[in-house]
Amino acid sequence: MKYYDKLVQEIIRANFHFKLWRRLEDCKVEYIHELRQANAFWVFTMQAHFDAALMHLFKVLDTHPDALSIRKFLNFVDSNSRIFSTMAFEQRQTAKGTDKELCRYQVARHCPICHQHIKEDEAKLNRLETPINNLAEWRDKVYAHIDRTALLKGTGLDITHPVPITDMDNIIVTTKEILNRYSQAFDASRWVVEMDCEEAEIKAIMEAVRFKRQELRARRSTV
Repeated sequence: MKYYDKLVQEIIRANFHFKLWRRLEDCKVEYIHELRQANAFWVFTMQAHFDAALMHLFKVLDTHPDALSIRKFLNFVDSNSRIFSTMAFEQRQTAKGTDKELCRYQVARHCPICHQHIKEDEAKLNRLETPINNLAEWRDKVYAHIDRTALLKGTGLDITHPVPITDMDNIIVTTKEILNRYSQAFDASRWVVEMDCEEAEIKAIMEAVRFKRQELRARRSTV
């Protein structure tokens, strides 16, 4: 559970910052004048959210031998698949006092984890190998330190190792789905990483700035 909870928290944070960054970027279309009221603030805020999203994804995808990552988690599950068996699942549900009727319902629909499930999830990660490797390049040559060779060549990683928005989105969704499979098998729970409030909250801020701009313009016109 410690392994699982830590990885899920990193994905939730990555998704949180990534979605906020995207919402703020979208504001450049409708609220460009409002953003320019505090240009430096919004530029650095957007960059901070994007950087934070990358940093949390780096942790989930890390390949360092001592680091906990999504692949290390899959290795752990594969070596301890017995704790995801239907018998172990029923024992945990009974021990925590789950209603008997609900427990029978959950046990009847329980899907124990087998080696094939691990291979399927590893295949999902393999299909994202290129963007994941590109993220590793960004971590190693931009975020962890300044790579002298890349600096002298003058070619940015956005050209040589691009990570499109859709790829970041796919990595977040894929890792979330993988972890939810094992949470479902372990204790019939699932995590939701999506946010439903950020669009309305950002819009409210932009509308407040717009209202203030219009109010100031109205005052000037009457002077």
